[in-house]
Formats: sequence, C-alpha cells, structure tokens
Amino acid sequence: KEKTGVDRLSLRQAIIFICATNRPDELDLEFVRAGRIDRRLYIGLPDAKQRVQIFGVHSSGKQLAEDVNFKELVFRTVGFSGADIRNLVNEAAIMSVRKGHSKIFQQDIIDVLDKQLLEGMGVLLTEEEQQKCEQKVSFEKKRLLAVHEAGHVVLAHLFPRFDWHAFSQLLPGGKETAISVFYPREDMVDQGYTTFGYMMMQMVVAHGGRCAERIVFGDDITDGGRDDLEKITKIAREMVISPQNKKLGLIALTKRVGLVDRPDSPDGELIRYRWDDPQVIPANMTLEVSELFTRELTRYIEETEELAMNALRNHRHILDLIARELLERSRITGLEIEEKLKELSPVMFEDFVKPFQINPDEEGPLPHNDSLRYQLPDLYPAPLHRLLAKA
Repeated sequence: KEKTGVDRLSLRQAIIFICATNRPDELDLEFVRAGRIDRRLYIGLPDAKQRVQIFGVHSSGKQLAEDVNFKELVFRTVGFSGADIRNLVNEAAIMSVRKGHSKIFQQDIIDVLDKQLLEGMGVLLTEEEQQKCEQKVSFEKKRLLAVHEAGHVVLAHLFPRFDWHAFSQLLPGGKETAISVFYPREDMVDQGYTTFGYMMMQMVVAHGGRCAERIVFGDDITDGGRDDLEKITKIAREMVISPQNKKLGLIALTKRVGLVDRPDSPDGELIRYRWDDPQVIPANMTLEVSELFTRELTRYIEETEELAMNALRNHRHILDLIARELLERSRITGLEIEEKLKELSPVMFEDFVKPFQINPDEEGPLPHNDSLRYQLPDLYPAPLHRLLAKA
C-alpha cells in the first residue's frame, strides 16, 4: 500500500514525501529504491550542545528548581538520543514526587542517572541496605579502599583533558570494592579512534591505586590492583605496536584467525583487540624482535608508573584529602573534586592529547633520515647477546 501511494506522486506536483526510521535495515528494498525515495539523510545522535537544547524542549511544562543546570550533567549523556533524554526527564519527575518535592531538583536528575548506571552493573541497593552493608566492613578495609581509589581519582584530575569523572563510591552494592565512573569526552568520541597520548593517560591513572598504597602503607601492598595490572599490560602491548612507536610500530606482531574485525564488547573496553582473545595468536618472531618487544613493553609500564608515583608524592596532601572525604562520606563527585583542586593549585600534567595541527606557511627542518641512510636498531644491549650475534 505504501509503495503504491508513493508511485502516485508526480514530479510536477509540489509535494515532498518525508519519512523517518530508526531501523533502515528492515525497510523493503522496493520501497526505498530510486524513483520512490530519491534522497537519504542520516541524522546521527545529538552532540552536547544539541542535548542541552533537547533537554529544554522536554523539560518545558515541568516545574524545575533553580539549581537545575543540565550543562553540568551533559557529559553523562554521551550517546543519548532525544527519546533517552525525554525518558530521563520523566524519570526525574517521578523521582521528585517520590521524595515529596514540588519541583524537579538537580539531585533528582543525578539520582536517576546513578540508578540507571548501578542497575546495569547489578549493584543497586536501597539507602538502608547500603548502610547495613557498610557497617559490616572494618575501618581498615574501608581506608585501604579509599586510599586506592583516591590514587586513581587524583591522577585523573591532574590531566587537563582526561575522561569526565562522574563520581567515586566505596562499597557499591555492599561489595568490598570501590568504583570510579568516568565518561569519555565528546571530542574523543567524535574522533572514533584511540590516540597514543590517550593510552598513556589511561596507563598513568591505572597505576594510581597501587602507587597510592605504596605511598601511604609502604611497599607491602595488597593484590587488590590485579585488574589494574591487567589493564596496564594490555594497553602497553597496544602501545608497542602503535604506528607512533618508532621501533616496532610497523611490525605486525599478531595474526588473527577468522574474522578480520571483531565487534566492540558491550562493556566498552578501551582496546579493541584483546591479547587474550582466542582468535588472536602471536606472530612468529625472532629472538631479537621478541627481546625488543619485551623491552619496549617494560619501558612503557615503568615510565608511566614513575609519572604516577612522582605526581602522587608531590600531591600527597591532595591524596590524603580525597581519601579522607571518601572514607567519611563513601561517595564524592567529580565536580566536588574539581572545586577542591582549584583551592589547592596542583601542578598539572602536560596535555597528552593535543590536537594535531598543520601550518602550510611554516617550514620546519627536514626529517633526520633525509639522506635515506638506514640506522640499525640496537637489538643487543647486553654483552652476552653481542657475543652471540658476532658468533
């Protein structure tokens, strides 16, 4: 019926037929063929500015408190469609009624966002249940978790452009652990790829928990940072074979069995190709290349650990402050930490994700290899290896 109706329209008629769908893959090919639907326009998800405007549309007609500022929360809605924002506003209205409010407050919107997040993680409890679980955990355990999580948080806020920090919480869902929730920045999402500097920042922040334990409790630290070590190692392996690595960047060190690409996992992992993936096997490499790979891997891990350790030592007062806040309140938001850091004037890291710009009017020096001379990499740093190579 729809196909017949479109065919009845003539080019001489001043009629424009407009249709919209979220599932173009389910449309009949005969319906969208040329002559019926002549032009297709793809409208993607709204950016930050557009999401603020959409929030204004869906919140019109609702009683909003004076403290409502959606711009402060827009970073937590990356990937939201207009329908998602409408649902968020409606849920916030229901939340405010349950609390006995006559208006929607900023905290109501935050509570809805937290509820959606924690429900997805399976750690959502009522306030009474959460307090009962916290009372069962010893003070020493809470302090250890607070120091560990504060190490991650402090380093994240020392970078000028790290992921947006939503909040950190001790014992979520009564589990003896701590979480910090970060959201990717809009510009990183728009790029669609991971940069070398971004991976460096992720490694430095991942070192924060273990480094904080060493500074506060000494070298006899716990094994609570095993997940951090796994993440650090995986990122370091990706950095070794990155095109920006001048020694191994162009050497293919993995072979894939089966599909060339693998769909992203639902939990949004940072690195797309996991080394523990059963479809990924190491490529055949010589002893020299294997040694160079290991040295590069160790170098990245040690360099980022040194950056994390020095930064936390220099900002021990901030580390103690955030750990104490977490221990007393069990929860702290990224905006609260930003306000505290403004008063303490910390020494920030350099910007690891500076945008690459080309100035055609500015002439720089020629590259160092302009004479086309090939320089052999030093594969044999150890004396024994040099003797074996000469032999």
